[in-house]
Amino acid sequence: MVKFINPYRMFNGATIPNWLMVRKEINCAEKLVYARLGQYAGKKGVAFPYKATLAKELGLNTDYVSTCLKKLAEVGLINVTLRGGGDVPNRSNEYRFVEHPWIYETDEDEPEEGGPRTPLGGSPHPPTPVPAPPRGGRPHPPL
Repeated sequence: MVKFINPYRMFNGATIPNWLMVRKEINCAEKLVYARLGQYAGKKGVAFPYKATLAKELGLNTDYVSTCLKKLAEVGLINVTLRGGGDVPNRSNEYRFVEHPWIYETDEDEPEEGGPRTPLGGSPHPPTPVPAPPRGGRPHPPL
């Protein structure tokens, strides 16, 4: 017998924003690296995972992760700051997310009725936060 699940508010993880999902300028691996970086971003919006960690988690080669990060920086989605130097040789880089024009582009195929167009990212208002489930625990019930 097949059991079904309802994924509504159940899955917490790396999310590719709609405004990025539709872009043809970057490939699916680059979008996935961007989404995973977003999961690593702290309260100040800065992420600093090791490339090897990203590679392991995403099932990619470390050199390919480097290529993806380079492309994300080239198109202006992230800013990369080298953290190495001093007496700590193998530090990870620091990644910051750039406010990119793609975030605010609209879907030109959206019908005129219903008011102003919204960014491809969805509502211009931030979503109501939903607490993440405890590590290794069960998800919170829907609100």
